[in-house]
Amino acid sequence: MSPYSFQNENKYFLIMIIVLISSRNMMRHNFHMNQKGDEMYVVEIVSWKAASDVADQKMIDAVQAMVPDLETLPGFRYQSLSKDDEGLWMDIYYWDSKEDADNSNDLMANKPSLHNLMALIDMSSLKIEVLTPYQESGSVNFT
Repeated sequence: MSPYSFQNENKYFLIMIIVLISSRNMMRHNFHMNQKGDEMYVVEIVSWKAASDVADQKMIDAVQAMVPDLETLPGFRYQSLSKDDEGLWMDIYYWDSKEDADNSNDLMANKPSLHNLMALIDMSSLKIEVLTPYQESGSVNFT
């Protein structure tokens, strides 16, 4: 191996190390620390089945009507609504911290938007979980 080739390999290796460190630092800049010491966020997963005779569009509209209220809450980042083939709705909320996710329930309790949604839900099917991500495929941008 010539000295030139060896220097190029070292240069590429050094560049890869710098890119990896820079990527990790960019992620740390945007997230809070999780239990493993990595900067992250928390995910609140709310799932339910609709009450009888509730049309999908009515459920979608009710969730969408909550978004302006959610956007005023401390730590709120993002929300998305999905539904499976069995009729299970899943609303995923991204928060800065578990405390923000937990506090959101009290802060939303008196909001008409939440009451309108609750009227559409089979309450016996309601489930709420707050999870801390431990792995992700890359940087998450909530803007």
